[in-house]
Amino acid sequence: MPPGRIEAVAFRKLRPPPTADWPFPVNEQSIRKLAATAATAFSMYAVQSQAAVGDLYVTNSGNDTVVRITPSGTVLPVPMVGLSQPHGIAFDRSGNLFVSNIGDNTILKLSIDGVTSVFASTGLDGPRGLAFDSSGNLYVANANSNSIERFAPDGTGSLFASTNLDFPRGIAFNAAGDLFVVNSGSQNVVRFTPAGVGSIFIPGGISYPLSLAFDTAGNLFVSRQLDEIDRFTPSGLGGFPLPTNNSHMPYGLAFDSAGVLYAGYRVSGTVERFTSPRSSSVFDTTGLSVPTFIAFEGVTLPVPEPSTGALIAIAMVGWSGNRRVIRRRQSRQSFV
Repeated sequence: MPPGRIEAVAFRKLRPPPTADWPFPVNEQSIRKLAATAATAFSMYAVQSQAAVGDLYVTNSGNDTVVRITPSGTVLPVPMVGLSQPHGIAFDRSGNLFVSNIGDNTILKLSIDGVTSVFASTGLDGPRGLAFDSSGNLYVANANSNSIERFAPDGTGSLFASTNLDFPRGIAFNAAGDLFVVNSGSQNVVRFTPAGVGSIFIPGGISYPLSLAFDTAGNLFVSRQLDEIDRFTPSGLGGFPLPTNNSHMPYGLAFDSAGVLYAGYRVSGTVERFTSPRSSSVFDTTGLSVPTFIAFEGVTLPVPEPSTGALIAIAMVGWSGNRRVIRRRQSRQSFV
């Protein structure tokens, strides 16, 4: 039997607690019914803990702000304090927002409850791009020290890589779990295995690369300071430029859930949307001041169906579940 799982329950030995708040017969059917209700409330709670999935978040290094842009183009301020030349931006799997400050060499965390805190303040030197691996570790590109720092979910930092790096900026993971880094200094792209072993993926010749992003097919898109966005195949072939209506330094790149590419332009202060490899349009021009990196709100994780052994535990907390959901909704609405 796997540890932590109960395969059989002796329901006949259960007894209701001596209170008036236990108004149902204690048997397997009634407990399963209550457990289903509690599981539904728990699922609602998990969904409510996320902000609006699909919103685009942008760091404004020009005025030390972060803004949120809805799919309809509405720009809303993000209530985050302590920003100092914000650059990198990323969400963890729980929906918490992380931003790198190059002004004071810190990483800030904005919780789903709207509380800003300093997540990391050591091991950072000109932090730019941010990216999370599948285990929830945060990776940071240190442009000034030519290194990649890795932070565990509890904020403990360690050096991940310090070779094959020359003013690293944007970073991103592919589906296989390898970390890709653009080097603005050596003008190339480096790939690191999960063990930190680095190799050149795209050799020099990419004029001043700034950021990168992967589509669902594994193609790599690289923004360049010389007003272009290049596309490379999963094997590294290509360098196919995307046509753009904007010639003002594309920087941050991100794909939405539908596979549409978005790019932030620092000089013009706009965000452009690529509806196809050959068609683009301006998505937003308001509320932006030197937009740098961009990121979409993560997808809400599914809530697994409780196992047989977990039904009783869920049932025992079912009575308070609805009150917790209501309180969480009220808290989240006040934040948004």
